[in-house]
Amino acid sequence: PLAAAALGSGEAAVFTGAELAAVPNVVAEGVLRWTVFADGRLPPAPEPELSDAEHGLRGAVRQAATTLVELDLARHRPGVRAEIAEALEQRVRPPWPEGTPARALRVLEQADEVEAILHAADTDNLGGALSASVAAARSAALRPLFTAVREARRSAVAEAVRALTPRAGRR
Repeated sequence: PLAAAALGSGEAAVFTGAELAAVPNVVAEGVLRWTVFADGRLPPAPEPELSDAEHGLRGAVRQAATTLVELDLARHRPGVRAEIAEALEQRVRPPWPEGTPARALRVLEQADEVEAILHAADTDNLGGALSASVAAARSAALRPLFTAVREARRSAVAEAVRALTPRAGRR
């Protein structure tokens, strides 16, 4: 039941030490209902491919932009570029070990940029939406971007670990 629920939802929070898992289900805009499973064992997640995540991030950006234009919600807001640039400048940049693949670092940078844009869009309230249904459509258009950012980061870190792990034993 846990695996089926997690696949249906697209995500799950697994608490391995407690052998618990929780699967979210959107019941209304901004409202999640979590189903808790007492057996938190899941099969290991497949190793993410960096190229797939990078492609997925770009595709999610294009799809969201297309949808927002179709909904007539793509609006310019004065100062938004400066707001995004400031958010990127203020973010914490962890020092990555020497030998971290350049592509992984580039994907992490792209994920940060998309996240900064999402946060700017989030402060925009309804982003030009004049009705609840259009606001829900806007939210639905942006949701895959959050997932793509998370997947891009997960894949980039997994790639860095793969590249750096063989070196760890030689020091």
